[in-house]
Amino acid sequence: ANVRAFVAAAYPLVPSLVWVSTNWVRGDAGRPQSNRTIARWNAQVRTLLDAHWPNVARLEAERLSTNAEHHDNVHMSGPFYAALATML
Repeated sequence: ANVRAFVAAAYPLVPSLVWVSTNWVRGDAGRPQSNRTIARWNAQVRTLLDAHWPNVARLEAERLSTNAEHHDNVHMSGPFYAALATML
């Protein structure tokens, strides 16, 4: 519901919108986050965008983060975010 509300509010106000998907986690033992859950979440968001806002561009961060360095289980290293920003 939060993605739908955000995109519905932002879409009419900006000339272009880019959705950056959630990146993969490092997979640290004992942490609740998992790439399986992230894959399911990202798929649901893609389906929602395709159905309601097909003109929203998408940057697939999970694919870019597959072999990238993590700062911790969830967050990527600074250079990853810098590279992501240059793509936008």
